[in-house]
Amino acid sequence: MVMKLVVAEIPEALSRLPGAGMAMVGPVTVDIPTTRRVYETVLSGLEKIGVNYPIEFIKESTRPNYWQPDSECSSCSICKSIFNNTTNRLHHCRSCGYGVCEHCSPNKRSVPERDWLTPVRVCKMCDRAMNDASTERK
Repeated sequence: MVMKLVVAEIPEALSRLPGAGMAMVGPVTVDIPTTRRVYETVLSGLEKIGVNYPIEFIKESTRPNYWQPDSECSSCSICKSIFNNTTNRLHHCRSCGYGVCEHCSPNKRSVPERDWLTPVRVCKMCDRAMNDASTERK
């Protein structure tokens, strides 16, 4: 998306040049790396910076302050199933911040009051409350 904007702005920028402008330039070619290459570059960069920092530090420093700390989340706050790293992973509801399992947080929606403007994971309880609130407003 950003690349399209930049490429689209080239003719206008060239027309503002003194002299010939577009007549001075031939066809514009842009080398756009593949998605895989971008992914590998970003991953490599993250590995380089993350070498000196434990993953827990990075996770804790980037999460919203209203989220329940991972250390307090041994089981889903809704169904009480125990979390593990393979079959029942911990997720956080972007609305209430509690730790929930995938089964209890199947829906995504925007949560503007928490500055999540695109659809994000919400638990069943918050999803139901948001549905009820939108129904009451109608």
